[in-house]
Order: sequence, then structure tokens, then C-alpha cells
Amino acid sequence: MMSIRNALLGRLTTLFRQLRSQLQPFVQQTSVIEVRREHLKLLALTIRLFAIVGISSIILLAIDFRSGLNGVGALACGAIPVLYVLIVLQEIRWRRGGEDRVFLRRSLAILAAQGVCWGVLINSALTVANGSQRSLLAAIVIALISTPLVASPLSAAIAFWLPSAISGVIFISRVEMFDPYLMLCFLGYANFTVAAMVISNRFMLERSIGRISLERQNETIALFLQDYVDNGSDWLWEIDADLTLRHVSPRLAEVARQPAHELEGMPLVDLLHVDDDEAGNVPLVRLLKDRAPFRNLTLTVRVGSEVRWWTITGRPVTGPGGCFQGYRGIGSDITEARRAEDRVRYLASHDSLTGLANRQLFRDCLALAQSGGDGTVPGSQRPESPQQRCVVLLLDLDRFKSVNDSFGHAVGDELLIAVAERLRRCVREGSVVARLGGDEFGILTTVQDAPEAAAIAQRIVETLSRDYALAGGRQTIGASVGISFVGPDDQTPVDCMRRADLALYAAKAAGRGVHRIYADDMINDQHDRLTLQADLRFAIANDGLTIRYQPIFDIRDGRIKSVEALCRWNHPTLGAIPPSRFIPLAEETGLIAELGDWILAHACDAAAGWPCGVRISINISPLEIKGGDFAVRLDRVLKDTGLPPERLELELTEHSYLDAARDSLETLQGLRDKGIRLILDDFGTGYSSLSYLTSFMCDGIKIDASFI
Repeated sequence: MMSIRNALLGRLTTLFRQLRSQLQPFVQQTSVIEVRREHLKLLALTIRLFAIVGISSIILLAIDFRSGLNGVGALACGAIPVLYVLIVLQEIRWRRGGEDRVFLRRSLAILAAQGVCWGVLINSALTVANGSQRSLLAAIVIALISTPLVASPLSAAIAFWLPSAISGVIFISRVEMFDPYLMLCFLGYANFTVAAMVISNRFMLERSIGRISLERQNETIALFLQDYVDNGSDWLWEIDADLTLRHVSPRLAEVARQPAHELEGMPLVDLLHVDDDEAGNVPLVRLLKDRAPFRNLTLTVRVGSEVRWWTITGRPVTGPGGCFQGYRGIGSDITEARRAEDRVRYLASHDSLTGLANRQLFRDCLALAQSGGDGTVPGSQRPESPQQRCVVLLLDLDRFKSVNDSFGHAVGDELLIAVAERLRRCVREGSVVARLGGDEFGILTTVQDAPEAAAIAQRIVETLSRDYALAGGRQTIGASVGISFVGPDDQTPVDCMRRADLALYAAKAAGRGVHRIYADDMINDQHDRLTLQADLRFAIANDGLTIRYQPIFDIRDGRIKSVEALCRWNHPTLGAIPPSRFIPLAEETGLIAELGDWILAHACDAAAGWPCGVRISINISPLEIKGGDFAVRLDRVLKDTGLPPERLELELTEHSYLDAARDSLETLQGLRDKGIRLILDDFGTGYSSLSYLTSFMCDGIKIDASFI
């Protein structure tokens, strides 16, 4: 008997472990509180049924054994209905808001007590039972261990099953003519009931957890949908089989700027104005007609007097039997994003300051002109006649840098905006006007012939040379223009731009404020210029230059007061190259600082050996002073040569003073403070106003011959 009980307990322990391992993944999917709540709901569903069946059974059993039960049996018989009433009361109390833990703990205790009482009652009744009553008791034993099959949770089922199974084993052991096979059959059935309880509870738990998860998902989806409808930038839309709106969301009514009740029943195509071909919404009509799904379809919608952009996604809805019931989908107002994208595209192809086309757009239009187009911005007017030719005009502002440096970038920007506005008025509609960078502009237009192109360029020069009323006062600048026709043999836009640039350089070399049309000999001039630039760089680095010294006499006593240093270049193959040629070349190519340092070093070194009363006079380019470190370089030369600052004179032209920026004037004043003399050179070639002499910081004046 002991071995049988041990085997039964071992089997129960194994089953509990298997049950826990099998149910753990399901329990982990949801919270412990929710799972416990589901257990208690299932327990509450079976308690009243158990109570009715149990009380009915105990009444019938008490009637059958009404005079044969002993004291213990009678006590158990009376306790069983009381326990059923108690557990029903516990269930009622829990439904009214009782604590889950208390209900479960008390229910387990009552169920275990019921199992014990049933076992005591059966074994007590066995001593006085006749043959038919023993069969009834055996049937009750089987019923007791079968009842927990529909009980949940498993702990409640085991609480009732375990004492019932033990009482059954005791009952079979006490029967006369003990049959071991009967005991084995009972234990096998008991084992089966335990397995069935595990499976039944697992199935019910799976369904409970599934229902909990589904409810949670539905709640989450409902919250998301409600938040989507109330606060989202997108909206839900739905149409019926007649393609009319229904269940209009508040957000849709908001973006459509119409009350929801007015939108209800409105055809979707009427809301979107898809009959308008210019709106680009025709594909939607075809998709709705074909009942095809669509995704992120961009539509142009007129909301009131404003044109906006929407994207909609929709899928057809079918009912039983595949019957078409309409569409459901989502929509979004992408107007702001669309405008932002258009703004980005605009900024990528236009100058942010002037609103003109930028260099990239200018080259794209030029490439279009070279490929056979008209070279105009898409959507502009076409040439008036097929005989017109595309022409490129490159222009550079004269004296813009001095205005920008003297009055600041704000005034400089204001001047560029005014120039851009004047350029727009100088060309016909459909021409491309671009700011290529800094103070350089480009125009792509069409003309009949070269004289017409020259007339446009002259009009531009005259227009841009008029005074500008700016925040910094009235300003006057000029412009030089280079012209190049778009040729059929151009490989890239760079070829045409290079020719126009050569023409612009020729205009600057001609004295600025003029225009030049590209000619083939300009390429040779450019080649010669590049070659001369390389030779000048080599001459500076290898002392290929010389300095001539021109004395300056005092006419009162005939003595030499100073000597002017004049740089000369005797080219090995080209011979003597005048300063009027290589000095501007050095300024344009950035070699002026190196050339100036070379002249300063050699002239000051030579003057250091002259008599103390003789000064050395050296011409200085304004570009040297604008470099910012001129004073430092000059101090280094004076220190290396040992020449006192009082014996050095620097000559600057009248234009240099007029165009000098504030930092350059401060540099010049600093040089005067050190004892260096400043000489105003070529007075009379600029504004030639004697009143300017009062504002110039100079120690001497050299009057140009043309002035006297």
C-alpha cells in the first residue's frame, strides 16, 4: 500500500512540473494579474454548478444511508453542504469586488476540505453498506475524481481531486476480497484524470491568454486609431460602393475645410476635383473604376481658393461572396512638405541673394541651347524666329569691391540686388540671367546677329553705370561685358563660357566699361598671357628683373632729394617688356605681392648705401596693401636692409586712395606714424578735385603731365 501511495505522489509531482513548463510560455505573454483573473473567472463559472450537483448528491446519499452512518460519517455528511454554501458565498463576495488572492486561497481550502469530507463520508458508509450501496459508493468515488476535469484553475482541481483520489485508494483497499487489478484500474483512471485536467486547463488557459492578448491589441488599436483621428496629421477615409464618402473623420473635415455632415454622402471625385485635367488627378478615376488598390497617390486639390497637395492610399473592401463594398484608406496633406521641396529645388538652382539663376542652372540652360534648344528656362517664350542665335554675355562689375570693402557687406548685397533688377530689365522675357559668383553675372539670350548682341551689351553697360541710391549713400560702379555666340561645335558649356571669359578679359584690358565680342585671336592672346605669367614668376624667383633709379631734384638748389625706383624687365626672347604690361599682369594673377617684395628688398638694400639725405621712392600697388600683412613684410625688409623708415617714400595713385578700404587706410596711417612718407602719384588722372587733397594722408604730390 505504501509503495502505491509513493508511486501516486511521484506521478503527481512529475505532472505538476510538466504542467508548469508547458504553461510558462503562455503565462509570459501577459501579466500575472491578468492570468490570475482569468483563472478566477473560470473557477467562478464552475462553483455554482459544483454546488448544485454536490448538494443534490449528498442529499440522495444521506437518504439512502439515513440510519446507518456513524458519528464521523454523519458529521462529514453535514459538513459537505455547508462547505458548498461557503464556497458559493466566497464566489458571490468576489464578484462584488473581493480580493483575488483571498478568494483563491479560501476556495482552495474549501475544495480540499470538501474532498476530505467526501472521502471520510464514503469510507464511513462502506462499513454499513450492502452490495448495491457499495456499487453506489464506488460510482461516487469515480465521480469525485472525474469532477475536477472541468474545473479551473489546475490548483483548484487538484485541491479537490487529491483527497478524493486518496479516499478512493483507501476505499478499494477496504473492500472485501481485495482485487489488485481493480486497484490498478483505479490508479490508471486516476492517472488519466490528472492528464485530462492538465490538458483541459492548458487549453482553457491558452484560450484565456489569447482572449486577453486580443482584447489588449484591440484596445491598443482603438487608442491608436482614436489618437490618429484626433491628433494625427493624416486622416482615415472611407467610401461605399457608390464611391461616396461615409464615416467622415474630424481631421478630413478639417483639411477639406468643410463640415463633416456636408461631406457625408459626397462623391470622392467631387471632393478631390478629379475632373480637372490640370490637377493631375485623372489616374485616380481610372483606379477607382477598375477597383484597384493604390498607394501614396499624389493629388492636386483645390481647397477654397488655395491649391494644396494630398497623398491618399486606399484598398477596395469586399463583403461576403466577394461583393464590392467600397474603399478604405488613409490620406495626408503634404502641402507644406511639397512647398519645402520646391523651395529646396529652387535654392539649388537659384542665387539666394538676388533670386537669379545660379551657375549650375546657367550651365544646364547653356547645355540645352547647345543641344538644339533655345537656351531658355523651361516654360519661357521660344525664339521669335528660327534665324535667332543663342549668345552668352559675361559681365563683371567695376569698382564693386571698393564699395563692398568701404561700406560693408550689407551695402554690397543691396548693390548686387539692384544690379540684378536692372539686368532683368535689360533683356527680353525668357532670357536667363544668372549670378555666377561674387560680382560676376551671366546672360543667355537670343539675338539676330552680332550688332544686336553688342547693342544689348552696351545697354547693360550704360544701365549699370548709373548711380545707385543705397543705404550707404549714392554709389557709382561700372561693368565690362564679354560676348560669345553658342556654337554648334561646342563640346560642353565650358567651351562657350571660356570664350565669353576671354572676351570679358579683353574688355577689361581695353579700359573697362566696354564690351567685346569673342574673336579667335583672343585665344592666342590668352596663351601669350599665360606664358608671360609663367615667365614673370620665373623672373621674380631668379632675379630676372632690374631696377632703374630716377633722381628727383630740388629745383631751388639743384640737389637730389630722392630717387624713384623703376622696375624693368628684359625678357630673354621678347625683349624689353614695359611696366604697363607686366605690372597689371602681376596684379591680375596674384604675383603683385611677390613682385613688390622683390622691388622693396632690392631698392631698400641699394638705398642703404646712399648718402643719408637721399630718400628712396617706390611705387606700391593698392593690392599689396589690401593683403593685410603689408606692414609686417615692409618692417622685415627695413630690418634686413638697415634702411631707416624716414628715408623711404611710398607712391600710391589717386585711384588707390579713392578705392582704399578702411583697413587699408589704417595701414597707411600706421606707416606714416613710423616715419615713412606717402606720396600721391598721378594726381589729375582721377577726380582731379583739389578738395580731395584735404582728405588724403600724403606728404607729397606728383601731378600728372596731362593735368598741367
